[in-house]
Amino acid sequence: MQTQNPREGTDIPGEQKYCHCSPHPHPHIQHHNLATGVPRPGEHLRLPPLTVTGATSPKKRRERDMSQTEEQINAPGLILLSDQEIANLSDAQFKTLVIRKLTELVDFRCKLDEQMQVTIKEMKEDSRRTNNDGKETGTQNNRVEQKEERNNQTGKNGEIRIQKKNEEKLSNLQDIFKHSNIQIIGVPEGEEEKQQIEHVFEQRIKENFPILAKEIDFQEVQEAQRVPKKLDPGRNTPRHIIITLAKVKMKERILEAARDKGTVTYKGVPIRLSADFSKETSQARRGWKEVVQVMKDKDLYPRLLYPAKLSFRMEGQIKCFSDKVKLKEFIITKPLFYEMLKGLI
Repeated sequence: MQTQNPREGTDIPGEQKYCHCSPHPHPHIQHHNLATGVPRPGEHLRLPPLTVTGATSPKKRRERDMSQTEEQINAPGLILLSDQEIANLSDAQFKTLVIRKLTELVDFRCKLDEQMQVTIKEMKEDSRRTNNDGKETGTQNNRVEQKEERNNQTGKNGEIRIQKKNEEKLSNLQDIFKHSNIQIIGVPEGEEEKQQIEHVFEQRIKENFPILAKEIDFQEVQEAQRVPKKLDPGRNTPRHIIITLAKVKMKERILEAARDKGTVTYKGVPIRLSADFSKETSQARRGWKEVVQVMKDKDLYPRLLYPAKLSFRMEGQIKCFSDKVKLKEFIITKPLFYEMLKGLI
C-alpha cells in the first residue's frame, strides 16, 4: 500500500509548518523549548570554571551547575493524543509528527554529548591550572582529584538520568505509533504469495468472527506486512503479520472478540491475535506474567492495562500499579498479600 512521504507535502490540521531544529507546538503536543539554554551551532554552553572560594565549595557549585544544565537542556515532551485524535489524523500526518519528534531527540542527544565533553575538559584544565600555580599542597591536590572524580560521576549520573528519560519517551512514541496495530502470530510463510496479506486478515476475521466482520470496513486497513521484512532461514516459526487499522477502537473490538472466543484458527490451525508494542513495553508486560497467574488463582481478577500497568481487585477496590517497585511498596503493608507474591517481585 502506497503512502505519502511523511517528510514532504504533509500538513497537520491546526499545526504551523516547522523544521526539526525550530519546532512549533502542535495543539495536542507538549514541547520543551530547546532553544533556551542550548548553544547555537558552533558555540558551546560553558559552565563556570572550578575555582576555590570561601563562599561556595567546588562540589556544591558543580552540582548546582549540573542541575541547571539539566533544567536548561530538556528533552522533547511526549505526544499526548486521545484515541479519537489519533484516529482522525491521516497516516502520513501521524508519521510526520513521529519523525519530527525522533529528529528532535537525536538533536538533543548530540547537544548533550557536546555539553558533557566541554564540562569534562574544563574540569581537567582546572586541575592542571591548580598544579601549575603551586597553590595546592600534595594533600590538597589529592582532594581536588577526588572532587573531580565525584564531579565526573555527578555529570555521568545526570547524563544517565536524562538518557533514561529519553528512552522512556522514545518507547512511548513507538507505542503511540503502534497503538492501532494488530499482531497476527502463527500464519504459515508463503500465504502472501497466494493472496495479499490484507485478504489473509479479512478471511481470518470472517472465519472466526462472522458477526463482527459485518461491521468492519476492510478498506480501512492502512498497512499489512510481515516483520521483520527479510526471512531468516534459521527461524523455525513464521514471521508475525502486522495489520495497521485506521481506528484504535476497531482493534480493541477484534482483540476482545479473540479473548472471548479463546481459540482463533487459520484454516483449522490455531493462531494468535495480540496488540503490537515496543520492545520495552513488551518486556514490561511479560514481567507481570507470573504475578498475574498467582492473582488469577486467588480470584483477584488481574488485568494488564495499556501499555503495561497491572490492575486487580482487592478488598472491594480496584488497584493499579505501573511497575513492580510500586506494587512491592503497597504489599509490604499487607502481610498475607506479601507472602502470596513473595519471590515474584
